[in-house]
Amino acid sequence: MVVWIGGQSNGAGEGYNSQALSSEIDSTAYAKIWSHINANFANLNIASGNNYYNNTGKHGLELAMAERQEAIDPGNVLHIIKLAAGGTEIVEHLKGGTVWQNYINNFATKGINQLLASGKRVFFHIIFILGENNSEFQYLVDDAGNELDRLIALYRSKFGTSVPITFVEIFQRTPRTAQYNAMLNQKASVDPYFKVIPNTGLTTNDGLHYDYASLKIIEKRYYDLNIQPIEIITPLLVSPEVVVPATMTLTSVTQVGNTLTLVAELNGGDAVSTPANLWYKLYCGFPVYYRSGTDANDINVSITGSTVTIINIPVVYRYTYDFSIVAVDEQGNASVKSNVITKTITF
Repeated sequence: MVVWIGGQSNGAGEGYNSQALSSEIDSTAYAKIWSHINANFANLNIASGNNYYNNTGKHGLELAMAERQEAIDPGNVLHIIKLAAGGTEIVEHLKGGTVWQNYINNFATKGINQLLASGKRVFFHIIFILGENNSEFQYLVDDAGNELDRLIALYRSKFGTSVPITFVEIFQRTPRTAQYNAMLNQKASVDPYFKVIPNTGLTTNDGLHYDYASLKIIEKRYYDLNIQPIEIITPLLVSPEVVVPATMTLTSVTQVGNTLTLVAELNGGDAVSTPANLWYKLYCGFPVYYRSGTDANDINVSITGSTVTIINIPVVYRYTYDFSIVAVDEQGNASVKSNVITKTITF
């Protein structure tokens, strides 16, 4: 069994090890966790910090999942692939985003392929705790439903059309949080492979991050869903790189109401011949990744010849914006990119 634990900081886990028994956080052979640094699975050892970036003081769902494995199926090993990034929005978990590019090639692809190469059968499922940042502003909540649809489609195109994806409701803080959680449940009502774990009765350490007791409750609710993982038989392919344009030139910036339009000219590379494979990394106070072509984004990227146009950039709560756009390869690889265009706009 292979589980991917993802999302924001709650996905990484903010349960305090000090609240757990020493026997719950010591080394266990019932669960192994992927290390992209060592490119291998190792026995889960929460006390040593190998559960995530050598943080010896905290844990996530892996603690309760390892205990469950020991209790119900000690003859087999649970393999955990964990990659979460605090402060991210759903869009950063889409193809071209920082989380996707890192996870797919350095975590999931290598880990799953290693297990297949060793002769093991791989049954795979995904659980996310993601959405806190999408509830910060109304326009982000409004975009979240479309972004979640894209995330589900993207991950199923990679792992299989029936790969189960489960989201945990985020902690109730604002009316927008309720909107976000309602959107999750609406998706679950029409998608048999998408499940939602309620936040009823859950508690936090700090008003945002689920604590030791609640992480155990979440895992129990997850187990009770009786998730049926998908079997991955064929090794996963590494996402190919594409050639990006050598240079870009910003030709115009216009504002209509609360939206902006940026137009840039591309020169060289694959921008003209295969624009659908090219990604653009747009900074407007924070990084956002969008692909060229026909993706149905509120922020829309299109190419005509060598001209890329980015429209409907929301202007929210700031008077001065530093916009940068850079064309990157399919993995968002920072070492393979065109020149960076930067434009400061004050209004």
